Amino acid sequence: MPGSCNDLNVLYRSPVFDDVLQGRAPPINFWVNGHQYEWAYYLADGIYPRWPTFIQGITHPQVQKDKLFVDQQAAIPKDVERAFGVLQARFAILRQPSLAFDEDILCDIMKACIIMHNMIVEDERHNYTHADSLRLYYEEDRPQRTAARAGPSTSATVNNNDPFEFNVGRPPNIDFNAYFQRRIALRDREIHSSLKQDLVEHIWQNFRHKTAE
Repeated sequence: MPGSCNDLNVLYRSPVFDDVLQGRAPPINFWVNGHQYEWAYYLADGIYPRWPTFIQGITHPQVQKDKLFVDQQAAIPKDVERAFGVLQARFAILRQPSLAFDEDILCDIMKACIIMHNMIVEDERHNYTHADSLRLYYEEDRPQRTAARAGPSTSATVNNNDPFEFNVGRPPNIDFNAYFQRRIALRDREIHSSLKQDLVEHIWQNFRHKTAE
């Protein structure tokens, strides 16, 4: 990918919303704080644009309601990072560069590793007598230490200089009027603001009792 590969450059070249824009994504419909929404969303850092599909934290929260929202939002990415760290520690293929693989193959690899991990956990659950120690072991930088012991062949920085190809042509059989309507809705800042306010209120109503405890 040319130029600086920061989050925004990657986003604007990413196919992550292609299915949504082309009308192929499954329909989404949910209610928050009495309001209906039709866009699934990612929890994101502040650098990401204010779209209905990204919900950022609140910088310097002042009131308890905003602080609770920030705490709840920060906890979810940590859980995801820890889960992915466990998979990386167990399966070396997830520590290798991804550019050499096709997007569909990457998806199959992730699903296969998750399925195998769950099967291993189910089979070995009775052996987890030291669960706390095991959790700390996986939360450390296990992939980095493993790569250092094994040498450069397992390092996440390996690059075999294979060419990376991607399609920049127009998607076939697209209703472009509908496509651009979805694109406008995807970047609607008013929907983003409304959803974020509703999420703050929803979390406050459902989790404020825990802060009181």
